[in-house]
Amino acid sequence: MAKVVGSVDQRGRPVIRIEGKLESILVMVDTGFNGDLMMTRDAATLLGVDPSDDETEVQLGDGRTAQVCESRITITWLDQERRVRVLVSDEWTTIGDAPVALLGTDLLLPHLLRIDFAKGTVEIEAQD
Repeated sequence: MAKVVGSVDQRGRPVIRIEGKLESILVMVDTGFNGDLMMTRDAATLLGVDPSDDETEVQLGDGRTAQVCESRITITWLDQERRVRVLVSDEWTTIGDAPVALLGTDLLLPHLLRIDFAKGTVEIEAQD
Protein backbone atom coordinates (compact mmCIF):
# COMPACT_ATOMS: atom_id res chain seq x y z
CA MET A 1 0.00 0.00 0.00
CA ALA A 2 1.13 3.55 -0.74
CA LYS A 3 2.14 5.62 2.25
CA VAL A 4 3.21 9.19 2.98
CA VAL A 5 5.54 9.55 5.97
CA GLY A 6 6.08 12.76 7.89
CA SER A 7 6.92 13.90 11.38
CA VAL A 8 5.74 15.93 14.32
CA ASP A 9 7.77 19.13 14.40
CA GLN A 10 9.24 20.85 17.46
CA ARG A 11 6.02 22.79 17.98
CA GLY A 12 3.92 19.61 18.01
CA ARG A 13 2.50 20.04 14.49
CA PRO A 14 2.02 16.96 12.26
CA VAL A 15 3.74 17.82 8.97
CA ILE A 16 4.38 16.12 5.64
CA ARG A 17 5.69 17.18 2.23
CA ILE A 18 3.49 17.55 -0.85
CA GLU A 19 5.20 17.17 -4.21
CA GLY A 20 4.19 19.56 -6.95
CA LYS A 21 5.39 19.95 -10.52
CA LEU A 22 8.13 22.42 -9.56
CA GLU A 23 8.91 21.93 -5.86
CA SER A 24 7.76 20.28 -2.69
CA ILE A 25 6.21 22.19 0.19
CA LEU A 26 5.86 21.53 3.90
CA VAL A 27 2.21 21.17 4.93
CA MET A 28 0.53 20.72 8.28
CA VAL A 29 -2.13 18.02 8.59
CA ASP A 30 -5.20 19.81 9.95
CA THR A 31 -8.23 17.63 10.67
CA GLY A 32 -10.19 20.78 11.53
CA PHE A 33 -9.93 21.92 7.89
CA ASN A 34 -12.48 20.21 5.66
CA GLY A 35 -10.91 21.11 2.29
CA ASP A 36 -8.04 19.63 0.28
CA LEU A 37 -5.25 22.22 0.55
CA MET A 38 -5.02 25.82 1.74
CA MET A 39 -1.74 27.66 1.26
CA THR A 40 0.15 30.89 1.09
CA ARG A 41 0.61 32.70 -2.22
CA ASP A 42 4.34 31.82 -2.18
CA ALA A 43 3.58 28.11 -1.68
CA ALA A 44 1.09 28.22 -4.54
CA THR A 45 3.80 29.63 -6.80
CA LEU A 46 6.20 26.84 -5.80
CA LEU A 47 3.60 24.19 -6.67
CA GLY A 48 2.79 25.82 -9.98
CA VAL A 49 -0.71 26.81 -8.91
CA ASP A 50 -2.19 29.64 -10.94
CA PRO A 51 -4.83 31.04 -8.60
CA SER A 52 -7.75 32.29 -10.63
CA ASP A 53 -9.64 35.45 -9.98
CA ASP A 54 -12.35 33.24 -8.50
CA GLU A 55 -12.59 34.35 -4.93
CA THR A 56 -14.53 32.49 -2.32
CA GLU A 57 -15.29 33.21 1.30
CA VAL A 58 -14.17 30.67 3.89
CA GLN A 59 -14.70 30.43 7.61
CA LEU A 60 -11.48 30.06 9.57
CA GLY A 61 -11.06 27.96 12.70
CA ASP A 62 -11.41 31.00 14.95
CA GLY A 63 -14.77 31.91 13.39
CA ARG A 64 -13.51 34.77 11.21
CA THR A 65 -14.23 34.79 7.51
CA ALA A 66 -11.59 35.40 4.86
CA GLN A 67 -11.50 35.86 1.10
CA VAL A 68 -9.25 33.37 -0.70
CA CYS A 69 -8.54 32.57 -4.32
CA GLU A 70 -9.62 29.16 -5.53
CA SER A 71 -7.86 26.92 -8.03
CA ARG A 72 -7.34 23.27 -8.90
CA ILE A 73 -4.10 21.39 -9.47
CA THR A 74 -3.00 17.83 -10.01
CA ILE A 75 -0.59 16.42 -7.43
CA THR A 76 0.94 13.02 -6.91
CA TRP A 77 -0.81 11.72 -3.83
CA LEU A 78 -0.18 8.23 -2.47
CA ASP A 79 1.35 7.12 -5.78
CA GLN A 80 -1.60 8.38 -7.84
CA GLU A 81 -2.36 11.56 -9.73
CA ARG A 82 -5.13 13.42 -7.93
CA ARG A 83 -6.89 16.63 -8.89
CA VAL A 84 -7.37 18.77 -5.78
CA ARG A 85 -8.99 22.05 -4.84
CA VAL A 86 -6.52 24.65 -3.60
CA LEU A 87 -7.40 27.74 -1.59
CA VAL A 88 -4.75 30.47 -1.76
CA SER A 89 -4.55 33.15 0.91
CA ASP A 90 -2.86 36.48 0.36
CA GLU A 91 -3.19 37.31 4.06
CA TRP A 92 -1.36 34.24 5.38
CA THR A 93 2.40 34.56 5.61
CA THR A 94 4.99 32.32 7.23
CA ILE A 95 8.46 32.81 8.65
CA GLY A 96 11.44 30.48 8.40
CA ASP A 97 10.76 26.77 8.06
CA ALA A 98 7.10 26.90 9.16
CA PRO A 99 4.52 24.90 7.20
CA VAL A 100 3.19 26.90 4.25
CA ALA A 101 -0.05 25.00 3.74
CA LEU A 102 -2.80 23.04 5.45
CA LEU A 103 -3.84 19.57 4.34
CA GLY A 104 -7.47 18.92 5.18
CA THR A 105 -9.89 16.05 5.54
CA ASP A 106 -11.05 16.04 1.90
CA LEU A 107 -7.53 15.01 0.85
CA LEU A 108 -7.29 12.49 3.69
CA LEU A 109 -10.50 10.73 2.66
CA PRO A 110 -10.64 7.65 2.47
CA HIS A 111 -7.15 7.07 3.84
CA LEU A 112 -5.81 6.12 7.24
CA LEU A 113 -4.03 8.85 9.26
CA ARG A 114 -1.69 7.79 12.08
CA ILE A 115 0.01 10.37 14.29
CA ASP A 116 2.25 9.17 17.10
CA PHE A 117 3.11 12.29 19.05
CA ALA A 118 5.37 10.37 21.45
CA LYS A 119 7.49 8.98 18.61
CA GLY A 120 7.10 12.09 16.46
CA THR A 121 5.79 10.23 13.40
CA VAL A 122 3.01 10.89 10.90
CA GLU A 123 1.76 8.31 8.38
CA ILE A 124 -0.99 8.59 5.80
CA GLU A 125 -1.74 5.23 4.23
CA ALA A 126 -3.88 4.43 1.18
CA GLN A 127 -6.88 2.25 1.87
CA ASP A 128 -7.74 -0.10 -1.00
